[in-house]
Amino acid sequence: MFKDDLRSPEGIAIDYASRNIYYVDSIKDEIGVITMNGKYQKALLNEGLVNPRALAIDLDNRKLYYSDWHRRNPRIGRVDLDGKSNQDFIKDDIGLPNGLTLLPSRRELCWVDAGKKQLNCIRTDGTGRRVVYAPLEYPFGLTHENEERFYWTDWKDHKIHTVSIYGEGYRSFVPSVACQGKIYGVLSLNHKCQGKQTECSNNNGGCQYICVPGQHGATCVCPDNVHDAEC
Repeated sequence: MFKDDLRSPEGIAIDYASRNIYYVDSIKDEIGVITMNGKYQKALLNEGLVNPRALAIDLDNRKLYYSDWHRRNPRIGRVDLDGKSNQDFIKDDIGLPNGLTLLPSRRELCWVDAGKKQLNCIRTDGTGRRVVYAPLEYPFGLTHENEERFYWTDWKDHKIHTVSIYGEGYRSFVPSVACQGKIYGVLSLNHKCQGKQTECSNNNGGCQYICVPGQHGATCVCPDNVHDAEC
């Protein structure tokens, strides 16, 4: 799907309620959205990104978080789901931010840092930053299970590691005897789709092509792959 429009898609985040897939492309240095039916695609943010890596979605506050491991200015950024209001969220005491995950009920964004060799969390209001577990080796992907345990992949030892959200009960394991190379992403799936109804949930928000939830209601987006679209 969209193989001619994408170069190196890495992190993805899904808005189940609006039926959109957000992606980050590390070669094109862009964040974009694709409808789940595979029809339409739009680049939402393609300025200010250097080495974007992972995405995490905050459906309650309609925000996307992304990691950018730009060697000189690594950071975690935050942008609205419609691509507006891009800003630095974390730019201090950060090395090589890789995997991201959001703990919705705790209102925490968490990430693994291959430079600082840490698993960290911070509240989405920017307070309460904490080191959950250290030292790590070369963490890459990150997920959580029911806001109880973190799981992350590691490029150095090729294992999956896990610890509680409070940094307790650490253990690691090899995912498969057939897996001998680098392990990339890791994902924990819920039994049911998560996410509240949005203005885009019904009749695509009245949009002809792409509907994304903005801060003040539905935003109709003109796709990049429909050249004669009237938006």
